[in-house]
Amino acid sequence: MKKIFILFFILFSSKTFAQFKDLIITAPNDSVFCDIQQVTDSLIHFEINTKNGVQKTFIESR
Repeated sequence: MKKIFILFFILFSSKTFAQFKDLIITAPNDSVFCDIQQVTDSLIHFEINTKNGVQKTFIESR
């Protein structure tokens, strides 16, 4: 029983922690729940999950 509990805990926790996303909050208080890929001096590149799959895009940083 203890082995099953440990196995369940490991599987559940790894699945939960693997789904962390980033949150971008823009100047007009819009929020974007995404995966940030790259940050430069002028751009933030990120991916958003949509109904049609993953969309790669960017916004200007200040």
